[in-house]
Amino acid sequence: MIFDASTGTLAAIFAMSAVTIFLRLSGFFLMRFIPMGPRLENGFRSLPGAVAAATFAPLVMSDGASAAAAILTAIVLSRMGRNDLIALIAGVSVAVVMRQAGL
Repeated sequence: MIFDASTGTLAAIFAMSAVTIFLRLSGFFLMRFIPMGPRLENGFRSLPGAVAAATFAPLVMSDGASAAAAILTAIVLSRMGRNDLIALIAGVSVAVVMRQAGL
């Protein structure tokens, strides 16, 4: 299948990309003026976990046990082996096997 996008679609993608880049860069710039206190530092430390939970929770709710097992497998292997690629491959493999088994 050939990707066929109209000029409006490409313009929208470009505009959204430009806004995203601008917001990220302005965030880095503006953070120079905010003092780093213990509350802010704790917030930044907990942010990756919150993003992961917000990403994975809907997936687990919609896909059920196979998604939960895949995510758990990837987390455990990532923590044990410190190799994210192997953890990702194992997590996807668990999901595929469970879905093929009808779980």
